[in-house]
Amino acid sequence: MVVSTSSAPGSDGIAEDDHSPEELLFREARRRQRRRRLIWAGFFVLLLAMIGYGAYGERQALNGQQKAKDSKATPVVDRSIGVLTCKDTTVVEPKSFVISCADGNTMLTKTRWIRWGRDGAAGTTDFAINLCNPSCFASRMSFFPGSMVLLSRPMTTQHGILFSEMVVRYRVDGKLATFPMSWKGEPAFEK
Repeated sequence: MVVSTSSAPGSDGIAEDDHSPEELLFREARRRQRRRRLIWAGFFVLLLAMIGYGAYGERQALNGQQKAKDSKATPVVDRSIGVLTCKDTTVVEPKSFVISCADGNTMLTKTRWIRWGRDGAAGTTDFAINLCNPSCFASRMSFFPGSMVLLSRPMTTQHGILFSEMVVRYRVDGKLATFPMSWKGEPAFEK
């Protein structure tokens, strides 16, 4: 056997000229297959690392949210200020509240108060109003979830300190609408 000096040796130290073309093709196919396996293995390791990092990041985010919830101070609620109900009683942070006592055509439901104090009260609510279309008697209450309610102008009354004004902001057909209410001038608000 004569070894050619002009050809480069293969991985096994034997010159490639000494192998048949089929053997050379087979060896090249195996090399390519090994490269593909290495690439896929690297991709798989990278994918696992990304999934692990994502789970770690999500866990960190949830921990951060929980810490933020835990660290938030509970809002101070001034229980000396209330709103007057239709039964002439006062309530603080009502979840449901009838605004118009005469006909019951406006009310707050599922209210979540964000603040309640001498500078006012604010929260989110499902605002319900009878739009009176075609008439108040013939129409039902329409509900507007995610509305904002603001109470302001506390006054000293015969029932204690009460908020005297309310504004509800809600959306109708994509447009912002406002429902204002004032209890000033009501008999209960006179000293």
